[in-house]
Amino acid sequence: MKKRLLTGFVSISMVFMMSTMMAFANDTVEGNMTSTEFLEEGNENSEITLDGDVTLSDSLKIDAKDYVIDLNGHTLTFTTDTNLVTNNTNVIFKNGTINLDGIKGNADTILGVGHYGSSANLTLDGVKLQANNYTSPYALIYVYNDSVLNVENNSVLTAKNEKSLSGGVIKSSNGQAGKINITDSTLNFENAARGFVDGTINIKNSTVNMKGLSNGINSSTGGLNLTVDNSKLTITGSIGRALTLDGTTVSFKNNSVIDFSNSLVSDIMFKSQGKIEVDKSSELNFKKVKLDEAVKGTELNDLIISENYEYQLDDKGNVTITQKPGDTQKPGDVEQPGDTEQPGDTEQPGDTEQPGDTEQPGDTEQPGDIEQPGDVEQPGDTEQPGDTEQPGDTEQPGDVENPSDTNNGGITTTPGTENDTTTTDKLPVTGVEKLAYLFVGIVTITVGGLVWFTSESRKLRRK
Repeated sequence: MKKRLLTGFVSISMVFMMSTMMAFANDTVEGNMTSTEFLEEGNENSEITLDGDVTLSDSLKIDAKDYVIDLNGHTLTFTTDTNLVTNNTNVIFKNGTINLDGIKGNADTILGVGHYGSSANLTLDGVKLQANNYTSPYALIYVYNDSVLNVENNSVLTAKNEKSLSGGVIKSSNGQAGKINITDSTLNFENAARGFVDGTINIKNSTVNMKGLSNGINSSTGGLNLTVDNSKLTITGSIGRALTLDGTTVSFKNNSVIDFSNSLVSDIMFKSQGKIEVDKSSELNFKKVKLDEAVKGTELNDLIISENYEYQLDDKGNVTITQKPGDTQKPGDVEQPGDTEQPGDTEQPGDTEQPGDTEQPGDTEQPGDIEQPGDVEQPGDTEQPGDTEQPGDTEQPGDVENPSDTNNGGITTTPGTENDTTTTDKLPVTGVEKLAYLFVGIVTITVGGLVWFTSESRKLRRK
């Protein structure tokens, strides 16, 4: 009888141990899987933590449900286009790598924030997102309607060698309604169609580099609102323009450094009335400006408003930059309290000006003291015939928003807000903790079994 009891106890313990280990094994998130299998790994708080690298075999679509996806230092690889977060969803990817290399897309986008008729929020928090040799007809990342894209906390977004001719890296489908916030992060775009197209773009404490693009930052009519705050923005070697404005406002402030150079058509282009504002602490470097017919004849100082400089534009698009007089007082130049005139500093009788002290003709300001002709743009800086806009440089049909980029008629959108993002303080369960839970469970079963076994043994003795 005792042997039967002992055998039963051992069997129950083994079943418990095996089921517990299988449960933990099924909770492992790594390897190849479908997007449905991936989302099923979420816990009761819709949190998914990777245990290893994951490759998705189909498009990831997160609809009307918030998720926090902790990459946990691993890589999540997408293999198809049209990966979407939609219908007021707040999705956060953090602490790892997202790989979009080599995707050949045929739809609007590879990664969409919102979609037609809906908006959403997507946050990349401490994420390295890479896309190389990809194809997407309209955008790598498309911000639909009132959606919000946040790139923050030392994230790095790198996009290189785009294969489509009319696409771009980040676009807004609904002008300034789409919000793009780049904070404490780095963006590197190289050999792509466009960097940004439209949207309310806020770049703060960040570095953005664009090299060899067709156009750096584009704007449809009234579609762009760009603010660069304590950041560095460099756009060089554009086939078309570095910055295009069309009735929009751009602001550079708080020690920002902006460099536009070596653009084939122009560094800055105004399609219509727009405005660039540069505060005293910031620096804007450029050489060529092009004005479309709608703004020809407008003074450049009315389009580019700087606290430090004045701008003159010649008929070839070359710019002469002169410093405003008296506007360069340094913080150390302010009068100190000790600099006030003391009583002993009054002029003494012997200090009167003597007849021989009169200003001599040679003391007057010489012509050489004024700004020399060499300080202005030299003839060699003029735009060469080869720099004029070629027929092929004109805006292609792909540069304007396509009908498919706009909201479908009759479909209302639900705005997403920046404050809708989901946060969580709950830490993922580590492997060590899982083993601890397993050990506690086994000990509990063992002790309970021993108590039961002892009790049954006593009953048998009494009989």
